[in-house]
Amino acid sequence: MKKPCLVLFFFALVLFLVGSRQNVRAQTSAASLRVKADVQVKRKEFGAASQSFRAAALRYKSLGDYGAYKVLEEQAQRYETQISLFYEKPLTEQTARKYYTGKRLEPLYGVYLGAFIDREDGVKSAYQDENGQTHRDSNEWNRIMGKNHAMFFMYERYGNKFPKKWMDHLKRYGGAAQWVLTPDNLDKVSQDKYLLDLAFAARDSGIPIFLRFAGEMNGAWVPYHGDPAKYIQKFRLVAEVFHAYAPNVAMVWCPNDGPEDKITRYYPGEAAVDWVGVNFYNVPYFNADASKPAKWKNPADSLKFIYQTYAAKHPIMIGETAASHLSVVDGLLCPDFAADKIGQLYSSLPRLYPRVKAINWLSMNTLKYARQERQLNNYSLLDVPAVAIQYRDLISLPYFLEEVSREKPAQAPLETLRLSEGMTLRGIVPLSAWVKSYEQRPMVTFFLDGKMLKQFRAPGHYRFALDTQAYAPGTKTLTVEARDSRNKLAGKQTLKVKFIR
Repeated sequence: MKKPCLVLFFFALVLFLVGSRQNVRAQTSAASLRVKADVQVKRKEFGAASQSFRAAALRYKSLGDYGAYKVLEEQAQRYETQISLFYEKPLTEQTARKYYTGKRLEPLYGVYLGAFIDREDGVKSAYQDENGQTHRDSNEWNRIMGKNHAMFFMYERYGNKFPKKWMDHLKRYGGAAQWVLTPDNLDKVSQDKYLLDLAFAARDSGIPIFLRFAGEMNGAWVPYHGDPAKYIQKFRLVAEVFHAYAPNVAMVWCPNDGPEDKITRYYPGEAAVDWVGVNFYNVPYFNADASKPAKWKNPADSLKFIYQTYAAKHPIMIGETAASHLSVVDGLLCPDFAADKIGQLYSSLPRLYPRVKAINWLSMNTLKYARQERQLNNYSLLDVPAVAIQYRDLISLPYFLEEVSREKPAQAPLETLRLSEGMTLRGIVPLSAWVKSYEQRPMVTFFLDGKMLKQFRAPGHYRFALDTQAYAPGTKTLTVEARDSRNKLAGKQTLKVKFIR
């Protein structure tokens, strides 16, 4: 071996050995942090445990171990406490445009309210479409909920007829369609007469349509998983046809929230995708496994990856979501669990995720209507009054939009903004908080100069109106505390604000 080659060989060997030692040290450090976190949980030092879990997660991520990173990051989320204060003010169109990407059917600000109701027994009126599918009456649903929903969704197999009767029904009552079109084989998707006829029929329907084509592609449970290149090619083909011939149709690319590490490889690109969606559910047990309790999981965390990755270029849609009030695992009613998850998710949108522009609840008892292997949970909003009451309360705010506008982008009237140190407040100010903790129902208390203003137990927007005119002008101390069931302080935020007349 020539001398230069020997030098290069030994140099590479040194680098390898140094790298191996650094890798071992990083693994040892990550493992020790994990052990430390477990000890802190046993001591009920939950804030410190969350920090240790997150530090360990980041070490594993740097080593390329995404599985360990994801498990530990979820543990960090489980034990953390977050508190932020917010206020609301009137919103102008010019200001609202900072939340706007300009994609098809996107509102300037606010969230389109949507639902799946076709298997909701609480809605009595029903009809069938061209493909023999049964649909429930959207107008009856709106009356029950006390608020119009901007959109409704249904599932359609690619190859079926265009569901004109369903579209006509929605049009009659001012609704838009989220049309979930699912192929059983991507090879059947081509620019043929069938696809062109679908586009022409969608155009002629005269209503806004969100076409969620081949969703949850990142999951092995769908037949078009496993070939990202082919998937991207077919999604782009469908998008090209509908963009060319159906200006009332927005293309929705909608992965499941997990597996997270497989999502980006299926992204068809900004030109083909109008909206980016995400699907996720809250259940008492993961995978219907009694050894895997899941009540601790906050639904707002399921949005993080999609939002951070795509919200700068696309409006985000929660394609479908729900929370169970009855699991096949134990057969026990848990309406508080479902109500809490509704409160946590819907209240997070204006405060943490202002570029989420649509949310769709799947109101269905899968114990009755799903395929046998998926008869696991009851997600109906109307089976248990407490769940329906919570839903009605959360959607009552004008932030949740009742109509998809094609002429001019829709806009909610009030903007929700984070309250900051030294801010000036005047008149009647809607105040609220985002609170997340290791307990699902922490006691949340607002104080002004040490005196209690308002107290809440059930999760939600923790929202009330503060009349600053009832107090003398000047600098005030505004505090929000979260306490657990042992009355231990889980976290707090304190800000100095100024009241003026």
